[in-house]
This record gives sequence, C-alpha cells and structure tokens, in this order.
Amino acid sequence: MLFRSGQVPLAPLPVRQYATWMMHAEAHEAWLSLSMMAQLSLRQGSIDRTSFSLPAALPEAHVTGPEVREMRSRVEGVRRIYEVDFQNDVYDTVEFTVDVDLMMPEGKRGDRKVNEITLPAPEFPEALITTGYVIADNASEYELKLETEGAEKALPSVIPWLPSVTKAAGIFRVQPQWK
Repeated sequence: MLFRSGQVPLAPLPVRQYATWMMHAEAHEAWLSLSMMAQLSLRQGSIDRTSFSLPAALPEAHVTGPEVREMRSRVEGVRRIYEVDFQNDVYDTVEFTVDVDLMMPEGKRGDRKVNEITLPAPEFPEALITTGYVIADNASEYELKLETEGAEKALPSVIPWLPSVTKAAGIFRVQPQWK
C-alpha cells in the first residue's frame, strides 16, 4: 500500500460582518431621546469586539447589552469612536443598544421660534453592508416636522425591533449619507 502526503495551505479569511440598526428618536419639549438597537451578523469568522461611531458633538452614549462586557470611546476628528468588547467570541449574531439624550437647541426661522436637530448617522466601519431604520416619534405637545433626505418610508412590519410608537410616527429606511 502506498501512502502519499501533501500539504494544504490555509489562509485566514477576513470576518464578513453585516450591521442592521434601528434608531428610535422620540421628541420631547426640550430634548430628543435616542435609542438605537444594533445587530451584527457574521458570515465567516468570529469577533470578540467591534466598533462604531457617532458625531463627536453628541454627548457620550451608553452602550448596553447582554453580551457587552465593556465600552470605551475616543474622539477622532468629527466622530466619536466606540469600541465595544463582548463577553464571549461571537460566531453568528450579537445585539447591543446605544442610548443618548440630546437637548433641543433653540433657533428662529423668520418670526417663529423653532427647535431643530439633525439625527446622528451611525457608522459601522467593519461592516460590509449596513442597513438602517429610523423611527421619528413625537412625545411633545408641539408639532413635529421631518426633513427626510436620503430616507424612504417603510412599513412597521420591516422594522426588526419595533418599539411602542404613536400612530403618527415616521418610519424610514435610510441609505448611506442620509440626514
């Protein structure tokens, strides 16, 4: 019997990471409550940490989740980079929540007083594909007007984590570079 041997070279493959996020923006009289749920899905490999960013002008957000061990942030230019470490290696999916409250700046438009704020666009630099949803809801006594450049209306049934919202909530799927 003849035995042959051979070698098979194995090359490490990069992790294929996909991000889906849903931001619930609830407007109050003087502030805006933002709660973002993020889910990372992996197609090959594993991760024990990830990063995402928000505009540096925002207050530091709170990042929580059952698999979140710790979070650190640092400001680089106009973005705040969040490094999220997980309890265990992640091989398929992991979810976490990002919460921050923003004070409404006062301004004037003509002879009217207005409170206007731009929703922050999260970025997931390690993700190959990012899918985002925004729910804008009014919990104040004032009128809420939305400018939705780069966003398309979506049905509540497509939102992966639909929070309790009013009937008048605006639900959108957002594209990169939305505002």
